[in-house]
Amino acid sequence: MAAPPVFDLIAAHLRHRPVQSVILLLAVAIAAAAVFAGRVLEQGRLKALEQSLARLGADLVVVPRGLSQATEQAILTGQPATFTLPRSVEAKVQSIPGIERTATQLFLKSLTNAACCSASNLFLVAFDPESDFTVRPWLLDHPDRPLGPDEILAGAAMIPEPGDTLRFYGHTFTLAGKLAATGSGLDLTIFIPREGALRMARESAQKAEAELKISPEEVSAILVRLQPEAEGGPPAWKAAYEIESRIPEVSVIQPDDLIARTRQNLSGLLTLLRGVGGSAWPAAVLLLGLTFALAVNEQKREIGILRALGGRREFIFRLVFCEVLALAIAGGILGLSLAGGILLGFSRLIAVRLQFPWLWPDLPALGLSAGLGLALAVSAGGLAGLLPALSASRLEPAEAMRRGEL
Repeated sequence: MAAPPVFDLIAAHLRHRPVQSVILLLAVAIAAAAVFAGRVLEQGRLKALEQSLARLGADLVVVPRGLSQATEQAILTGQPATFTLPRSVEAKVQSIPGIERTATQLFLKSLTNAACCSASNLFLVAFDPESDFTVRPWLLDHPDRPLGPDEILAGAAMIPEPGDTLRFYGHTFTLAGKLAATGSGLDLTIFIPREGALRMARESAQKAEAELKISPEEVSAILVRLQPEAEGGPPAWKAAYEIESRIPEVSVIQPDDLIARTRQNLSGLLTLLRGVGGSAWPAAVLLLGLTFALAVNEQKREIGILRALGGRREFIFRLVFCEVLALAIAGGILGLSLAGGILLGFSRLIAVRLQFPWLWPDLPALGLSAGLGLALAVSAGGLAGLLPALSASRLEPAEAMRRGEL
């Protein structure tokens, strides 16, 4: 008489031990999820940092003294920051040796829960299209096209599409284009030509629920491009020191410092995920191994019957080993699905809370991370199932049936 199919027996065993099976699934899932999430967060952070800094387009950002942290938060998370310094500071910056080019931006925000604004508390940036070298180059379509005063640009995460109209302080703008994604707060920002922003401010007293007061002689940030060091230009740190020494009312943001702080913000989470993955993996192996060793001891009578029905040693080995492996693979898939779902649903919240930009990694990198997480689960099942499977396969039919009551 032939032995029953392996997979039918595995399914029956798992159905008879639902609580035990769920616990084992979760143990493997936690290990796989931690490894997958850690790698995806790290890869996504690196990709977003590269995109954000390339998009920033400036070697230095000059802001009012003591407001560098607020500016960094606005860039990374899109949380509005509003402050000003005299536009005359730009001329002082330009007079410093090694400065190749500058551009100014004025930081604004839309009103909260106001009918005159299409979105509440949105970060608005007024810029000069003529001197700009940081915004328009990242237009997805026609980056060199002229931009009218009532035409605006939106970050990649904004819902409106080109051709849609948006109202801020009662003034109607047309969305002319969207910018490439960076994974940072720049994706949640609206960029308005300075002329249009000034017109919006003048009309706000009659059209808006609250008047917007801005001056043509005010800016929030001065973006600086340095001469290349190969052509005699200064290093960024030296130029930043020179600017702050000569113009005491400003602070200077260096992209390298921004990268270092962003890495520090993420390092704690990555360390936690690596620790969880590193400790959960051996715990999963031990839990699986002990559970199936006990299961083999409890099922000796059943094993003896299977041997008597024609089940060979190889069949018994496959039965136990594949049962452990099936649980491990299912746990790995569950862990990857849970981690992927959490990252997909809460990636923006994670980035805002930890103050770092984040983009989904490219498909090859994402596939490699998923493969490593699944390989971890499979290896846990393989290691855990080896000894119980060998022990079960060595039992003789008569001995197994005799000892099955123990």
